[in-house]
Amino acid sequence: MSGRRQICNRRTGLGHAGFTLVELLIVIAIIGILAAIAVPSLLRARRTGNEAAAIGSLRALNSAQSSYSTAAGNGGFAPLLATLATGCPGSPAAFISPDLSIDPAIKSGYTVTMAAASTSSPGPADCNGTLTETAYYSTAVPVAAGLSGLRAFSTSQPAQSSLTPPAAPRPKRKWYRTAAGRRFNSPVTSSQFPVQDWKPETGNWKLT
Repeated sequence: MSGRRQICNRRTGLGHAGFTLVELLIVIAIIGILAAIAVPSLLRARRTGNEAAAIGSLRALNSAQSSYSTAAGNGGFAPLLATLATGCPGSPAAFISPDLSIDPAIKSGYTVTMAAASTSSPGPADCNGTLTETAYYSTAVPVAAGLSGLRAFSTSQPAQSSLTPPAAPRPKRKWYRTAAGRRFNSPVTSSQFPVQDWKPETGNWKLT
């Protein structure tokens, strides 16, 4: 009887083993801290990817307009995205991909639109009889500002994009030092002091 009672007690003790409330609260707190760190980084990466995709969409529109103007528009540009999505008779190929064939098109968290520019005037008819425009204007705006993207983009004919060009590299500043240890922004012409040229890439002085 005593052996059976010990086995039952051991089984009962194993059945009641588990986490305490304090342990569960610690685990929840750790998960919350990790989420607070990871979620902003994930959102930032998503916005960066959406903005890169929006820039790519506008570049694709510029290329499509160039092809359309040469092959179908008789020198004019398509007034709508749907116009670029329609090929010439006898040619099933469109000038733009299907994900940008609707006005407006929503792609990767951005709303992409295209219309005639304010300086445009009616152009010649294209291969399908649709009137073209002499200038166009395209935009890519976040669907949810701050969530799907932070910046808006635009481009116009002839491919005048509003994307900020990369800044020109700053010229390296040339420093000079005399034997006495004084530093100058211009060479010291006195022959009494040997001049040394500061090399930023090596971090050393070099006699000139």
